[in-house]
Amino acid sequence: MFNSCFIRFNIVLLKNMLKFSLPVLPAAVFLVAVELSDRWMLKWLDGVVSVGLYGAGYKIGAIILLIVRAFNLNWQPFYLKDQHINRTNQFSNIGTQFIVSLIFISTIVSMLWKTLFQININNVFLIGKAFWDGGSIIPIICFSYVIYGVFILQMPSIYLKNKQNWVPYFWGLGFAVNIVSNYILIPIYGFYGAAIATLLSFSSMTL
Repeated sequence: MFNSCFIRFNIVLLKNMLKFSLPVLPAAVFLVAVELSDRWMLKWLDGVVSVGLYGAGYKIGAIILLIVRAFNLNWQPFYLKDQHINRTNQFSNIGTQFIVSLIFISTIVSMLWKTLFQININNVFLIGKAFWDGGSIIPIICFSYVIYGVFILQMPSIYLKNKQNWVPYFWGLGFAVNIVSNYILIPIYGFYGAAIATLLSFSSMTL
């Protein structure tokens, strides 16, 4: 049985799998860093209060991030299967519908965030009154994740052309822009500057 298993072991397939998957590791590290670095730098450059205000607005804006991540869980298996078939028109139609949906939902959230903050159940607000000022960043965070959605839609060209080694560079660029932007903007605009840095980070990756 051992010999039979050893014979079936395909070293070429293993190398291809590692070549495909290894770039994902540094990209994942940069992803986490982009998500968290703004809070670290806010605490360092502007204090704990700004972190609380930023977090309150970010939670509502991140509704768009949840939609993008849910889409991506289905998007990746879709574009990776049947790679020999040209499905450019399908990708185009799906991308158009997805972006239009994101823009629509982002607009609704950006317009109604004050109402969401004031939801009151047994005198308990969805977001405490002390954090309502953080809502001003919600439109920026929503738009940032619309841009991130555009970035996700461009992934098929990377993987179908076997250029996945580029992915860590995209995320690395986003991380670098995020750090520099936070360092420059937070002392000037506070937590609002951190939101702008998030937008610049995803925009640089997408471009």
